[in-house]
Amino acid sequence: MRKVIKPMSDDELSRWPESGDEDDIHIHFEGAGQWFWVDIRNEWLRLNKLMFGKNMEGGDEDILACGAIAQASNGALSAVSAALGVSRDALTLAIEDWLCKGDGEPLPPVGFDGLKIRCQEAEKWMEDLRSYRRGKDDKCDHPQLHFSNTTSAAQ
Repeated sequence: MRKVIKPMSDDELSRWPESGDEDDIHIHFEGAGQWFWVDIRNEWLRLNKLMFGKNMEGGDEDILACGAIAQASNGALSAVSAALGVSRDALTLAIEDWLCKGDGEPLPPVGFDGLKIRCQEAEKWMEDLRSYRRGKDDKCDHPQLHFSNTTSAAQ
């Protein structure tokens, strides 16, 4: 069972630059319960405005932070995908429902076998999409650009 970590309040965050510890910020981000890198970036933007009065959105600092935050996520996914022997893109699609949900209401686990099936489905979906884009198929089996959850927790 995961330990519940509470994010800092806006009041605590606004006072952090004068009295905080660097671990406080990591703990805040972990407690905020966001797993998708875009959500983490949006919280970073909010904190910059709250703590330092700076609106960083769209600026050079935002672009730099986006790259670093996205690569931190991609690096972790790459390590796990290498350990599982699947592509990072397939793994990302396979866990998308959990990734976007974050620490919110938990989704049922699928286990290793279910994850393997979801990765295989994702690889097939990506190959179908590549074939469709190359014009090799006149019909794409998966016209939507969002991988749907077809594997139940029971499988």
